Amino acid sequence: MVRYKGYIIEAQVVCFTIRYFVFGEGLAFNSYESFDDAKKAIDTYIAKQYINNQLDIIATQLNIDKATVIDALSDILLRKE
Repeated sequence: MVRYKGYIIEAQVVCFTIRYFVFGEGLAFNSYESFDDAKKAIDTYIAKQYINNQLDIIATQLNIDKATVIDALSDILLRKE
């Protein structure tokens, strides 16, 4: 068992294969093929939570719907004109 950024990664044998299970908020009981995949899943989850919170803050500050903020960000990221 290893702790990584507040989550627990535990190796378990499943059908003669080692799987890495992640336990913690939002990722309970998810499993991955490698330890690095498990760490990446945790980092991705943390990043998504952070970005989602920032979108809420932007929408509140601009007094607009969060979906509008997401659409605008999508346009920027996908370089739509």
